[in-house]
Amino acid sequence: MSAELYREKFIRDAFINGLNSQGIRWRLLQKDDLSLEASNEQVYSLERAQQQFSIYSQPISASVANLQQDRCS
Repeated sequence: MSAELYREKFIRDAFINGLNSQGIRWRLLQKDDLSLEASNEQVYSLERAQQQFSIYSQPISASVANLQQDRCS
């Protein structure tokens, strides 16, 4: 393993370890060959999915208020 590849894996592992979501961390650790860039893309995608899921699982009035807030920011 080259020094650059070892460095990238070390940074990737530190990135994954620092995530707040245990579920996202678990999903990333399931993949054996995951680059730092790919892990970053996966985290973004999974976080967006969690946000959207929480919006859809709220009562309709709260969901509408959250959607309006997202559009304004």
